[in-house]
Amino acid sequence: MNKRDYVKAALRHEETEKVPYCIRLTSEAMNLYGDRLLEDFCNNDVQDDFKAGLIDKNKAIQLSIGNFMCETDFPWWNWDHGNMPEVYGAPLETPDIMPPIIRWDTEENFNRMEMSSKLLSERYEVYTAALIWGSHWEKAYFTRGIENFLALNCNSKLQ
Repeated sequence: MNKRDYVKAALRHEETEKVPYCIRLTSEAMNLYGDRLLEDFCNNDVQDDFKAGLIDKNKAIQLSIGNFMCETDFPWWNWDHGNMPEVYGAPLETPDIMPPIIRWDTEENFNRMEMSSKLLSERYEVYTAALIWGSHWEKAYFTRGIENFLALNCNSKLQ
């Protein structure tokens, strides 16, 4: 079984000889321990892909320490804080308009997500997932984008 198979078996509640794990560092821990982890758990394939820009430092650390799951890149969006209407700065006011957003759901970014998912899945045989933080659920609820995002990532060819 490869790492991806262990995660899939765990999701099906099957017993396996190994327990799949995923340790993800906070940004503070990444700054404090990231370089040391890359040295202590050196993996030449990971180092080559990191140096070539195919994976970022976060993925390099996750893969080097042996995670069974790794997050993939995905197009998302953020609040456009630079163009936020003044009403959003008044805590007692209820805005009557949606705030502006910055979108990253371009074809180039979708292609990057697909390439990243394939690399992680095929070369490293890890289970790939997109991490969605609580605030993202809230954002998506208001923009009705979560259904499209989840539908895109449920595409079996990316897993």
